[in-house]
Amino acid sequence: MDPVQLISTGSSGSELIINADALNLIKDEKRPVTVVSIIGPYRTGKSYLLNRLMGKSNGFELGPTMEAKTKGIWFWKGDFPGQPKRCLILLDVEGLSDAKKGDATHDLNLFVFALLASSVFIYNTKSTIDANALDGLHLATKISDELLSNSEEEETFAQHFPDFIWAIRDHHLKLEIDGCPVTPNEYFNYCLKGKKGFGSKVANYNALRDAISNYFPNRDCFVFPPPTSDMEKMNYLDELSDAELAPEFKKAADNFVAFVVNHAKPKLIKGTEIGGHAFSLMMQNYLESLLKKNISIQSTYSFVVNAENRRALELAMETVKKVLKEEISSLPISTETMTRYLKFCAKYA
Repeated sequence: MDPVQLISTGSSGSELIINADALNLIKDEKRPVTVVSIIGPYRTGKSYLLNRLMGKSNGFELGPTMEAKTKGIWFWKGDFPGQPKRCLILLDVEGLSDAKKGDATHDLNLFVFALLASSVFIYNTKSTIDANALDGLHLATKISDELLSNSEEEETFAQHFPDFIWAIRDHHLKLEIDGCPVTPNEYFNYCLKGKKGFGSKVANYNALRDAISNYFPNRDCFVFPPPTSDMEKMNYLDELSDAELAPEFKKAADNFVAFVVNHAKPKLIKGTEIGGHAFSLMMQNYLESLLKKNISIQSTYSFVVNAENRRALELAMETVKKVLKEEISSLPISTETMTRYLKFCAKYA
């Protein structure tokens, strides 16, 4: 399938309106779903990485201008690579910090929704992990204060967070600390180290980094060199063949895709893998709660579990009625036949 807009932003550009037709495409999915979302500043190449995960060059729309192409949230659904009994759902989230939008609350809502919906959450930025990039991630530290319904959930909120990947694009510096080579993960953790000292500046510096470390205990980092030295071609990545990409970029992109495929887990509710129907209910409930600024993880989980139990019972009753109607066409019937069909019904009780 081609990507479809799941959540639109309305005429104001800052609403969150779920697309019922798109939701139905997810509801019909019976396989366990693995959900990978990507978010970050606009015009940083987020869509390109999702296209690599799709195995396509022209899935999610890219653009050659400074205008943000993705509005709201778009999704794509297909087979999980190498595991046809699993479903892969990709969420391409509208870029943050778009000057034309100028709505921090809208950015926060998009960030939180993608975070709660995902199995893997990718934060995509450019060049380096600097103060601005870390400040962009500070949205996570505001979630519990502004949106959670009670203090008990605030204490356990990070347990529900997805695996986190920081993707640093167009990175051209050596990965070294004090002259020694380091891995991208070591570089990431180094950037999260606190400072020694006192005062409000040091306290704020450390609090931000502590929050990121606590919210994202399962975190990894990937760095991508520029995909090509030709600036004109940079604007048309979706049209380039792998042979036209810089070898180091292609290697980094391949490693990234392999890591996601090998490590991404199915979306869970209370430790149980969920299919498309349960996932669609979860998204609807989260979105409604988000707009009311009153999120409760436990309430959402209970809502989805109860709804799925009711649905399972209804489907079971329909199956039993259909079989009994087809097989027991007239009375009386033998005790042996009745016993056989009662055993069949018991399997759906």
